[in-house]
Amino acid sequence: MGRHLANRHPGYDKSGDAVSNSAARPITVVKKSQPQGKANQVDYDHLNWLLVRWLVLAALPPSILEEKWLVNSYKFLNPCIQLWPSDKYRTVLDEVFRSMREDVRALLEQVSSKLSITLDFWTSFEQIYYMSVTCQWIDENWCFQKLLIDICRIPYPCGGTEIYRSLVKVLKFYNIESRILSCTHDNSTSAMHACHTLKEDLDGQKIGPFCYIPCAARTLNAIIDDGLRSAKQVISKIREFVIELNASPVISEDFIQISTAYQEGIWKFPLDISARWSGNYQMLDLVRKVDQKIILAFQYQCFSRQNLGLEWLFVH
Repeated sequence: MGRHLANRHPGYDKSGDAVSNSAARPITVVKKSQPQGKANQVDYDHLNWLLVRWLVLAALPPSILEEKWLVNSYKFLNPCIQLWPSDKYRTVLDEVFRSMREDVRALLEQVSSKLSITLDFWTSFEQIYYMSVTCQWIDENWCFQKLLIDICRIPYPCGGTEIYRSLVKVLKFYNIESRILSCTHDNSTSAMHACHTLKEDLDGQKIGPFCYIPCAARTLNAIIDDGLRSAKQVISKIREFVIELNASPVISEDFIQISTAYQEGIWKFPLDISARWSGNYQMLDLVRKVDQKIILAFQYQCFSRQNLGLEWLFVH
């Protein structure tokens, strides 16, 4: 993204030097009495372009720059600092987005091989349904390449028809609908329906072979979740205990020392407490390795530290 902004958007051309040489440059304090000239105005524009990059990389809305304490922080560093209004940030971000899409389209036009796409779906906090489209291919040097080409909103009722129409719109924009070899989806009914409709459409045009397959990782996760359904309540209790362990460096160190003394494996904190299958496995692995001797020793340690809440979690 830095190269794109430097090449396509004037005002950002100093960002590379600012980032790479920031450690070597001395810190300069700007005095209030210093006259404000053209050089300072350029510096302000440069700062605003750096903020544009921050907004994009952090996926933050432009309205965040109107937050009172953030503005006061900049004013504390330099009372004369000038930030763009939020409307200008939106305009610049739209321009950057459009130009980056054009660059991606030009890049894909140079790819001579067939392309595969991967679909991913999620619902935002505002209950808006989104779909991301990632493109993969093998280049002339037999190296795997991957590129996120679009994130689009799926309109209500967010079914297979709406997914199909949104996907076709993306493929046509990048002019790659005739070069798609396969599609990997999340194994949902709506995604399968959309891919089936796309296959019928491509087969009708006699473009070439096209297949769609479910994501192996999601399928494996669904199988493991189904197998652990009977142990869900036990895993939840273990997770509560591990959350307390992760939150306290002192207690986690005690746990490591006790488990090492009894030769029950080496534990590296913080432990994985995610709801994914890897986190569930970590919870069960903890129970499998911890025997009665460690339970009694850790109970005594919690009691001596008067951490009765953690002792109760460990017992249960």
